[in-house]
Amino acid sequence: MQVETIRPAGGRPTHMRHDDLISAKGVSVVMGADRNRQLILRDIDLAVPQGSFVSLIGPSGCGKSTLLKVLAGLV
Repeated sequence: MQVETIRPAGGRPTHMRHDDLISAKGVSVVMGADRNRQLILRDIDLAVPQGSFVSLIGPSGCGKSTLLKVLAGLV
């Protein structure tokens, strides 16, 4: 399986602000090749201020783990 992280024009998918521990803007992920390409995440923005507690909640297959992998730099 081919994985592609789409980055906004001119930048990386994550941009740190001074007051955010984790920050992402415009993150999109496409998996698969040719006819099997599937958009997994589209234009995700996330800001987690330092000291915050955050939970990602959603149905199976909605992209929670994929987003965490992108934020960790694994995808």
